Amino acid sequence: MKYKILMLIPYIGELPAAYFAIFLQSCRYNAQVDFLILNDCAEAANKRWAMPANLRIEQMSLADFNTRAAAALGVAVNVHSGYKLCDLRPMYGRIFAAELADYQFWGHCDMDLVLG
Repeated sequence: MKYKILMLIPYIGELPAAYFAIFLQSCRYNAQVDFLILNDCAEAANKRWAMPANLRIEQMSLADFNTRAAAALGVAVNVHSGYKLCDLRPMYGRIFAAELADYQFWGHCDMDLVLG
């Protein structure tokens, strides 16, 4: 049985040009896993980089994240910087439930990883 897996990567700010191409290449080699980057610079990133078929970048501002997280968790959420998104990683399953609906498994990762 083939499982559908999605790796979530919320990221605020310009994508890390120094190593993003390497991350994209490692995603290409992991075609059995889908990657979703939620980013406030999605339009610029989609124009600049050639994305593998299993990776997409969608628009999400920090305000969007706070609104979604608050609605999903039922508490006020006020993340002040992109660096602090990682504090809510255990809640990504609930916050991004709509994006995860078609997947059996999900995870999160960072773009400074080279995936094997």
